[in-house]
Amino acid sequence: DFCGEMQECPVGTYKNITGSSNSLCSPCPAYELPHRAIYMHIRGGVAETPCPYKCVSDRYRMPHCFTALEELIYTFGGPWFFGLLLSGLLVLLALVLSIARMKFVGTDEFPGPAPTQHGSQIDHSFPFLESLNEVLETNRAEESHCHVHRMFFMGPNTFSEPWHLPHTPPEQITDIVYEDAFNKFVDEINALAAYQWWEGSICSILCILS
Repeated sequence: DFCGEMQECPVGTYKNITGSSNSLCSPCPAYELPHRAIYMHIRGGVAETPCPYKCVSDRYRMPHCFTALEELIYTFGGPWFFGLLLSGLLVLLALVLSIARMKFVGTDEFPGPAPTQHGSQIDHSFPFLESLNEVLETNRAEESHCHVHRMFFMGPNTFSEPWHLPHTPPEQITDIVYEDAFNKFVDEINALAAYQWWEGSICSILCILS
């Protein structure tokens, strides 16, 4: 009789009352077993819940058998809250990088004399300022006659194909420009018009979440 009382229940069941019949074994509650876990064999059987279990692989962590990423996600309230938090951080990062990019581009431009508007007042106590103003006005008048061709951007202005200028000079200006200087000019313009990698990534994530 004593040996009968010590009869073990099968794996996945437990017995919290005295008796030798297997009919006294009750199934372990299914909701207590994580999705990636299996019940363990315990010598002598299981006498109470929760029934002992282990993860199906060492890559999962007890007690919920989550991966490291899943543990991080559920630490912040689950997929929805984690997604909202991540989206907010990405938007904030995009704003910071956009402001930094605008400041960088603004300070990277070549400094030059500010154009003087027609009719602006010149301090006549400094004659060289009047001479400088005349030179600037003359240069502007000459440059207005040097316009020979208008170039248009190509592309649909998407993240994969932003607006860009072709590296081949148009036929109208082939004879009056240096190809190396033209290619350098085109590279600078295309670099300014191109999207950053993080801008496309953020847009894709926001489209998926929306």
